[in-house]
Amino acid sequence: MSIHRFRHLLTSALAMICLIAVAPSPSKADDALARSECMQRWGGIWSPQNAKCELETGTRTACEQRGGKMAQAGRMGRFRCIASYADGGQPCTDSGQCKGKCLFMGDEQERPLPQPVVGQCSRNDNPFGCFIEVRDGKLLAGLCVD
Repeated sequence: MSIHRFRHLLTSALAMICLIAVAPSPSKADDALARSECMQRWGGIWSPQNAKCELETGTRTACEQRGGKMAQAGRMGRFRCIASYADGGQPCTDSGQCKGKCLFMGDEQERPLPQPVVGQCSRNDNPFGCFIEVRDGKLLAGLCVD
């Protein structure tokens, strides 16, 4: 190995060590972001010991009053109020027959022929997951929401 290559490698290694030493700790940055998100978006109090957002009583109470429960949902795992529908699971052929949406409960490859299709009313207002809506007895395109 030439002296120039050795110096280049040594300089690169020292530069990396310096960058690591002055870079902010990812856990501290993540904790600050989570604390900010918890307080600003959800009105909660960040608990660093448990690494989770403790929701204030008012938010939880308002959710429970409408028949919901606070739960983490979606890919980001944010808290939201998820309320059940009284007609959840009932047969339907259109979302107009449900408090939520009329959903096909089978696999997309199992699309029934001929029409009309009978689905089930959604069980709650959680918008996350993969769904195929039934409208006028026909299947719409599948949709996945993260």
